[in-house]
Amino acid sequence: NSYLGYDKSSDGFAVVSGKGSTWNNSKDTYVGYGGKGDLKVENGGAVYNTNGYLAHEKGSHGSALVSGEGSTWNNKGDAFVGHKGKGDLQVDNGGAVYNTNGYLGSEKGSHGSAVVSGKGSIWNNSNYLLVGIEGKGDLQVDNGGTLSSETGYLGYDKSSDGSAVVSGEGSTWNNKGDAVVGQKGKGTLQVDNGGAVSSANGLYLANAEGSIGTINIGGEASGSARNAGSLKTPSIFFGNGEGNLVFNHTTSDYLLSSDLKSTGSGTHEIRNISGSTRLTGSVSGFTGRTNVEGGSLTIAGRDVLGGSVDISGGASLDFAPTAAAV
Repeated sequence: NSYLGYDKSSDGFAVVSGKGSTWNNSKDTYVGYGGKGDLKVENGGAVYNTNGYLAHEKGSHGSALVSGEGSTWNNKGDAFVGHKGKGDLQVDNGGAVYNTNGYLGSEKGSHGSAVVSGKGSIWNNSNYLLVGIEGKGDLQVDNGGTLSSETGYLGYDKSSDGSAVVSGEGSTWNNKGDAVVGQKGKGTLQVDNGGAVSSANGLYLANAEGSIGTINIGGEASGSARNAGSLKTPSIFFGNGEGNLVFNHTTSDYLLSSDLKSTGSGTHEIRNISGSTRLTGSVSGFTGRTNVEGGSLTIAGRDVLGGSVDISGGASLDFAPTAAAV
């Protein structure tokens, strides 16, 4: 094992810089084990280990920057960002991080933050990515960065708070399987300014009782409208918690093709606050409340909109010629 910042009062720093420069650890790398640790991998440098930890113990602080084309942090196992302490991961300017499972904010009181920024910048999780397991996790993908996982979770356990923002043209988060926004805790996903999130099997919103799951297309409900991003998934399943699908955007003709289904007994809500939104998937399985507070919402599928509807503030609810009424 290798350690940067082992004891509480310690401060450890390492730079791996330049093509052909490598730091090879046969076991684990701890950046901020009990104290403060900083790792920089830049200009084509590379770090290899089994598991990587940023901020392992309570009160620790660990940060890693992987920057520049060809710069890589290669974890054969898992990457922990904020295990018990405060961890920060930044991948930019074409850098890349690879691991099996990724964890942000693992234990109670922890805080893990990750930013993947810039064209060619990659964080590849070959299995799970959990943002906010028992602690707090923040994730941002912007300026053309790429994030991938088999299954992604925001707000995994009861005490957790996991959020993700995918923003900007070319910025993507691709889930090869499922995505869950609010498994048992609080999860928030925002997609804006041309960013894209995909989930091949489906997206689950507020899965368990007591959970809160929110998807913001454009801006959050309490904020200003923003240009929309895209959400590509066959179905959005509203579960046993509080599930919210919010459209607060400036796009003139935003299309969501996912089927919307209430599969649990929680509180489910669709809100169109700003912008022109078209729902082209099946909506008859949605049994919650649809609030059209601004802009326009068009039901463009061939079936009935389930649940109840409230229209206010001069907004409009429209039905395409092939769609049924409420």
